[in-house]
Amino acid sequence: MPEDIRLTPPQVSVRLLPFLAVAWTRASLAIVIPGFIATFDLSIAEAGRVVMGIEIGSFATMIVLAFAMDRLGPGRVMAWGLPVLGLALLATSLTTTTLLLPVFLLAIGAGIALSASASNTLMASTGRRRTIYLGWLHMSFSGFSLVVPLVAGYIVAAYDWQTFYQVLAVIAILILLGYRAVEGTGRRQTATVARMQGAGEALRRNLAIYLGVFFLVGVQGILMSWSYMYAIDRHGVEHAAAAVAPASVWLGVLAGRAANIAAARRFTLKTIMVASCLLTMIAFMGEYLLSSYWATLTAFAGVGFGVSGAFQHGTAWSSERTPGEVGAASTFVMAAAALGVGVWPWLVGLAADAFGFASMTPVAMAGLLLALASFAAAGPAPRRPAGIGEAGGRE
Repeated sequence: MPEDIRLTPPQVSVRLLPFLAVAWTRASLAIVIPGFIATFDLSIAEAGRVVMGIEIGSFATMIVLAFAMDRLGPGRVMAWGLPVLGLALLATSLTTTTLLLPVFLLAIGAGIALSASASNTLMASTGRRRTIYLGWLHMSFSGFSLVVPLVAGYIVAAYDWQTFYQVLAVIAILILLGYRAVEGTGRRQTATVARMQGAGEALRRNLAIYLGVFFLVGVQGILMSWSYMYAIDRHGVEHAAAAVAPASVWLGVLAGRAANIAAARRFTLKTIMVASCLLTMIAFMGEYLLSSYWATLTAFAGVGFGVSGAFQHGTAWSSERTPGEVGAASTFVMAAAALGVGVWPWLVGLAADAFGFASMTPVAMAGLLLALASFAAAGPAPRRPAGIGEAGGRE
């Protein structure tokens, strides 16, 4: 694989486009879940299974992609993901029965997986510049996710969640048209990624990193799914104020991902991820002790900052440890994240149904402790001369 691939602005842009549709879908979950509850008469615990359904579809698709990405080519996978996502969102908005809902939720997850995994793999395959390009990729996700809860809140309040999902379906198709206009069917990208073998080896060597990502991104998923309802339950605020809670999380994530690009030049990825877990724990404890609406918004931004490096640094760290299997390493990171975003909000749903939303913090703290242990146990990246966007080979 080339040591330092420099992308042109059009190449960078076309790899960011599918992530925009993924950002709009993921970041709106906290706003649309109350609509799911009302439409399908769900309990809080059952609403947690809505998130689980999406993430099961995403996780299963990513596991397949970990072994098939090389043969299919990430460009082609990107071109498939957006139609699947758009059609699944449209179908979900039109269904009136819970019988078909699980199928459509799985399809949404599959569309997210196809789009996100291919983008992540293409950015991870740029050699020593991967931390820069992965940082840009996930910063763009954060930037759009920052405004999504506010836009979603307005559309849901003025119309309903079905209308918002129909808008997302149109956005996905428009992005697909823009992608095809620049890159065609995506076949040209297949040859730009090295032939990656040994997905099993990538899984074995990087298992502790994937577990850490599972736990840390799971904590992010908790706030993605429940921050809106948490603000209402804990502080009694109205809809508009509650919609600011998930936006504050994404503001922290955006700031954190920008900071992580610079941090990777000075510190090892292992050091950054361990510090991220500790910072996130401090933010949660501060919110729990201060117990005010403004403290919650500030703490949620701190949590977002803390969890922000899981995707980009998890991908870079595992890719450095298995440089011949970047496609598998990258996709396993995305699969671990998808599973975490499904499992941990579901656990909070169960706890909130039984004990109220005050139980969110203890569940999140348990996840953070497990993430901290996993990253601490993970092996270092190999020593190498300092490169652009790297931690200088120090571990």
